[in-house]
Amino acid sequence: MIKYFKYAVIMSVTSVIMLLPKAAEASGRRAETERIRSAEAAGLPHPHMKRERDASPRDWKKIAGKLKLTDEQISAIRGYRDDEVSLRRELRDEERALFIEMKRLISDDSAGEDKIDDLIERSAANHSKMMRLRIDSLINFRNLLTPEQREQLKEMHDARN
Repeated sequence: MIKYFKYAVIMSVTSVIMLLPKAAEASGRRAETERIRSAEAAGLPHPHMKRERDASPRDWKKIAGKLKLTDEQISAIRGYRDDEVSLRRELRDEERALFIEMKRLISDDSAGEDKIDDLIERSAANHSKMMRLRIDSLINFRNLLTPEQREQLKEMHDARN
C-alpha cells in the first residue's frame, strides 16, 4: 500500500511540475491580452505594431563623417529629412487610427464588408505612400552624393550585410 502511495505522490508531483510552464505561459498570455485591451481602450496603438525607427543624429554624424559630406550636402539632407520625418509621422498616426478602426469594425457584428474593404484599401494606400516616401528619400540622398561617396556608401552597406 505504501509503495502505491509513494508512486501516486511521485506522479502527482511530476504532473504539477510538467504543467507549471504551461500555466505560466497561459498566465502570461492573459496578462498580455489585458495589456493590449487596456492600450486599445485608451486609444493607443496595438503594442505589437512595429514602430519605425528614425535614424538618430548620431547615425547621421557617423555616416557624414565616414563619407566626408560637405556642409551643403548635410544641410540639403537635413532639410529633406525633416520634411520626410513629419510626413512619415503623419502617415504612421493615420495607420494607427486605421488599425484601431479596423479592430473595432471586426468586433462589431453590424459592420459590413464594404466598410472593412474600404479600410483595407485605405491602409494599403497608406503603406504605399510610406514606401514611396522611403524610396524617394533614398534616391534623394543618393543623388546628393558624389560618385566616390556613392561607392564608399555601397562598400559600407556591403560590409554591414
